[in-house]
Amino acid sequence: MKFIRILTALFTTALLAFSSTSAHAWATEKDALALLEQAVAEIKDKGVDAALAEFNNPKGKFVKGELYVFAFDMEGTYKANGQNPALVGKPARDLVDVAGNPVVATMLDIAKNKGEGEVEYMWLNPKVNKLQRKMSHIKVVNGLIVGVGHYFVN
Repeated sequence: MKFIRILTALFTTALLAFSSTSAHAWATEKDALALLEQAVAEIKDKGVDAALAEFNNPKGKFVKGELYVFAFDMEGTYKANGQNPALVGKPARDLVDVAGNPVVATMLDIAKNKGEGEVEYMWLNPKVNKLQRKMSHIKVVNGLIVGVGHYFVN
């Protein structure tokens, strides 16, 4: 009987550990959209300069696991990248994914024609150091293209 209780306790512990890490290991589309809405609100509430400073803080509230806010001007120059602030000021219009698909140029087209949308592409996920499908959601706010992307698990 004691063996069964120990086995049950071990199984339950392992199950809880597995489910908690797998359930929270990946950000979802819902998480990405929520962070994007927070970023939009930050721009509207605090202004562009203050918001960009916050977006570019790798330890700030706009970097959550593999989620981070990025922003471009309408010409495709980085204004913010929470994962890599060193990109700020660099042109990104010609960035392509591993298949050669234009990423930022597509975002610019969507931004100029619709004001918001999403772009799917293949990108290196730094959390696991492998190429994965990624979906970035973007919105034009105060002349900036603001976005957040999430990776697909498979």
